Amino acid sequence: MCTCPVGTLDQTTKNRCIGNGIPIQVTATNSSLNVTAANVNTAFTQVRITIAQWRLDKTVVDVLTGFPKTLSARPFTYTQTKLEAGLRFQVKVEFGTINGYSADWVTVVGDSGGNVATACGCAGTDQTGGPVNVTATQVRAT
Repeated sequence: MCTCPVGTLDQTTKNRCIGNGIPIQVTATNSSLNVTAANVNTAFTQVRITIAQWRLDKTVVDVLTGFPKTLSARPFTYTQTKLEAGLRFQVKVEFGTINGYSADWVTVVGDSGGNVATACGCAGTDQTGGPVNVTATQVRAT
């Protein structure tokens, strides 16, 4: 009989575990994302993290250069720095055992609505984003 590190045994096939949504935590600043998968079942020996950026038209995500990244040390945590302020991201974490990865052990967060995004940096106290209170005047050349 199979033992499932997360989820339940598929009663039809009896050879795979079903159920995803392993909890992860993603925190953002104006220029970084921190991904943490703590309190994960000990059967998972590694995680594969992929960070992608939503295009401005919110139709598709583009995986950032250098991803995916594989982590094998607990707690599983990764920080991506040097991100542009005010952008939306998607984070995908795949959980692996000594037998590899399974599509059933994947958590994806970050929709096009911006629930995972770097802060815009537009506040007067935060000088890292775009300018605020800008006035432009167009003068006709004579």
